[in-house]
Amino acid sequence: MVKPERQGQREQDVKGSLNNEQRRQRFCDVWQRCLMPGAQSRAIEVFTQLDRLYSSVSRDYHSWGHIDYLLHIFDQMAPQSQCPDTLELAIWFHDAVYDTDCQDNEARSVELMHRLSMQQITPTRQARIAELIMATLHRDPPQSSDACLMVDIDLMSFALPSEQFLENSHKVRRESAHLSDAEFYPGQIRFMRSLVNRKRFFHTDYINFHYEASARRNVDSYLSALQNLGYRAA
Repeated sequence: MVKPERQGQREQDVKGSLNNEQRRQRFCDVWQRCLMPGAQSRAIEVFTQLDRLYSSVSRDYHSWGHIDYLLHIFDQMAPQSQCPDTLELAIWFHDAVYDTDCQDNEARSVELMHRLSMQQITPTRQARIAELIMATLHRDPPQSSDACLMVDIDLMSFALPSEQFLENSHKVRRESAHLSDAEFYPGQIRFMRSLVNRKRFFHTDYINFHYEASARRNVDSYLSALQNLGYRAA
């Protein structure tokens, strides 16, 4: 079960908990558990492709540091999951494709997952992973308990201490350095307003109880600062 993070604990602190060899071993382990009977594992090949993507120099936020942090939260929430291995694989793949010029990164991440897991993972599990990845669009209410967990785990960084939340916001901004502030911030305002305007910030009871106040406080402060600078939602 997730426990409230100690004051000042940062997403980047968790990043150091896994070196790349440990990360590769963890991925190979979950891949092996999900492998179809009789299939010869291509886990190392798949991990190598994920490593190339998440290690890209263009990624300041949507990098291995983000995935490590989500896995840290997942490890504590896994007992609540109906299919924890499926949920974990969704975490590994959900930001595999991240192109700031595209609006379909989640769908393209699903396509990549399907391609890399062909004849490795059953179509049923592939479909469940795809559902969980698409839930991270954060547009529609999650349709399953594991989708609720996936969405909440993905948003947990919003509840980090304020200085780390702001640091992560700067990292996201740097990933879109080719956009002007006038092009970038209205979209951010629209997205963050969609989060704070819903009845509950998080969908799972435990996470919402412990983390909603911090997440709302961070987002409200961020929106207020942008509005004071004259930015408005697109």
